[in-house]
Amino acid sequence: MRFNLDGATYNGPDKTYYMKFGGGGLNALHITDSPSLPYGQVTSSTSSSGTFYVSDTGGRGYDDDIILMFATNSSDNDFTLAINSSGYQWTPTGDGSIPVLNPVNDYVAGALSDTFTNANFTYGYQINKPSSVMVYPIFYGQNMSDTNNTFRFMFIDLNVGALGVNSSFEGNGMAKVDYTLSNFNGFCAFNAYAWCNQSNQGQGISWTNRVADAGSSGYTVSL
Repeated sequence: MRFNLDGATYNGPDKTYYMKFGGGGLNALHITDSPSLPYGQVTSSTSSSGTFYVSDTGGRGYDDDIILMFATNSSDNDFTLAINSSGYQWTPTGDGSIPVLNPVNDYVAGALSDTFTNANFTYGYQINKPSSVMVYPIFYGQNMSDTNNTFRFMFIDLNVGALGVNSSFEGNGMAKVDYTLSNFNGFCAFNAYAWCNQSNQGQGISWTNRVADAGSSGYTVSL
């Protein structure tokens, strides 16, 4: 399956990535509210602005690009979502090796600084997010038997990758996300996806944060 992305840079002008999910992919990627907590947590916020991070604790040691998924069941059509991302950028290697980066010079603050609106919703309405598990929840604690609680969602390329936890790098090598919601009322959820040029699952998006059972992490906002 190919998904259109807002702000995509790595895949050229078509702004598409291949989402494949051959199996698994729910253990390595996490959403956390602190770089010192790489395995993340489930965060329920009531603030219209905030900061969270996307970490990778898998054996590969990196993701070439992090993609943010924003989902909501709100009927608001005049809201804005401002996203500012910071993290490390590199040219994906052709052999799957860990990129060699300078902890200072390769960090990019404001790699993405953009505002998204109702016009950026491309997918939905549905109750599940893409993953290797059929009909997988969008957020932790979601009642999957309520098929009327459907969501629209968009995918946003953060223009940065994520490194395995390394204290010598800014933010432990994680991708940082600052968000601000304006004119928004209701509930929304953020999820993370990872794309790699080369991996043991080939090229594509094969990883997302777990939102069911032990090891779950995620970020929701209620306003």
